[in-house]
Amino acid sequence: MPEFSLAREGTHFSACRRDLRGDVSLVNVFASWCAACREEHPLLMRMKEQGLAPVHGLNYKDKPDDAARWLDTVGDP
Repeated sequence: MPEFSLAREGTHFSACRRDLRGDVSLVNVFASWCAACREEHPLLMRMKEQGLAPVHGLNYKDKPDDAARWLDTVGDP
């Protein structure tokens, strides 16, 4: 995994490569306007409910308020 650092947005997850080392996790790139993201979202929520792996979201080309509102509505894995 390349070196990276993600800033915290409000109360949401922030991380760098060191934080994820040694664990299996899924990093999902999403946007509130993305049709495919809306389609896959129930699967990500099931993964969370079943405890299969931590799911971390990376919001892409989206307004933070739009992303937060969407996750508040459909759930935040």
